Amino acid sequence: MRKNRFPCQVAAVCGMAAPLLFAVTTVAIGLATPGYDPVTQLVSELGIPGTPYATAMNSVGLIMTGILISVFASAVHSVLSGGWKGALGAVLVAVAGISFVAMGIFHCDKGCIPTTSGGSLHLLFGMVALAAGLSAALLFSLVKARERGWNGYWQYSLFTGVLILVMLPLLLLHPDKAGLVQRILIGLIFLWMEVLALRAYVTFRVPPDDLNEPA
Repeated sequence: MRKNRFPCQVAAVCGMAAPLLFAVTTVAIGLATPGYDPVTQLVSELGIPGTPYATAMNSVGLIMTGILISVFASAVHSVLSGGWKGALGAVLVAVAGISFVAMGIFHCDKGCIPTTSGGSLHLLFGMVALAAGLSAALLFSLVKARERGWNGYWQYSLFTGVLILVMLPLLLLHPDKAGLVQRILIGLIFLWMEVLALRAYVTFRVPPDDLNEPA
């Protein structure tokens, strides 16, 4: 890790930037889109062709965010100390990032009701991104549970994963609040990513020996 600290710092910065970019883009475009209701409408509806800022939503809010997430995957690999656990964590984060890019390419259909192959792929990649992010959080909690330097972080990761699992059924139980529930789920994952990226950046700036001692 010491020899590759600068690239890992860059990757961690990308991990910090991704949630912020997504949040700013979706909030700004949502406010600027006439008649858009963030409580009832999904985020992806901002990128439907024909909407005022579809190009910006898809290119910046999804594709650029996905690229940043994918770069962050290399930092996750280092944080998880390499090996198969680090590789798995990196793959999960990269899959989430690639899924965001794919969602920016394959647009949501009107009302996010799949009527075309592209609309179906968009929803599929959305589910893949959520599943990958959830799995990454749970994996992180398992890997770091015995490391004193990550006490508090692994519990937070576990809490995030469990909370997402508990909230998932709300999408079906309250379809009239689908936009709100989706934003909470995305927010939980992105907040976890932001916290992990900040912690990773600090880790790559200081000698890691005292951060990775077993409890």
